[in-house]
Amino acid sequence: MKGYLQQKIYKPLINHLANGVSPSRMALTISLGIVCGICPMLWMPTLLCVSFAMGLRLSFPVMQISNYLTYPLHVVCIIPFYKTGAYFFNETFDLSIKQFIEMAENGVFAMIEKIGMSIVHAIAAWAILAPALVGMLYIILLPLVTRVAMRLKTKTVIVTKLETEPMLAKAA
Repeated sequence: MKGYLQQKIYKPLINHLANGVSPSRMALTISLGIVCGICPMLWMPTLLCVSFAMGLRLSFPVMQISNYLTYPLHVVCIIPFYKTGAYFFNETFDLSIKQFIEMAENGVFAMIEKIGMSIVHAIAAWAILAPALVGMLYIILLPLVTRVAMRLKTKTVIVTKLETEPMLAKAA
């Protein structure tokens, strides 16, 4: 499992940093991927990631990794976003997780038909909260990504020195 995570998550992120992506763009990409990943509508997170990646010229693979890693959080946040949306629009939302899962099992379109305006309210609540969440995540992630980028630069300098020193010795 560790090898899989390292191959599919850690290495692509590190490779993007090593290939010259700035820490600020990497932190923004990860932040947007996480916030898009908790959007309370099925399929919407991926569509949002594609839109942001293309519109802001950010790394789609990095954004999708962030999006996929937040899937458990996406499931946990669905009901709170529905309740927050109902609160924002002065509505009531009395649907338990069990009822929600049963509706999802019967088909997405049947679920949408049954709770259509609740979905709109939940997406509106997410859209209202999303900019603040992106900002907070960016502030948290920027120092971490910068630290990782500095370590990569230090390792690159050391490896480059070790590779060029024998050549310099032969030339002298």
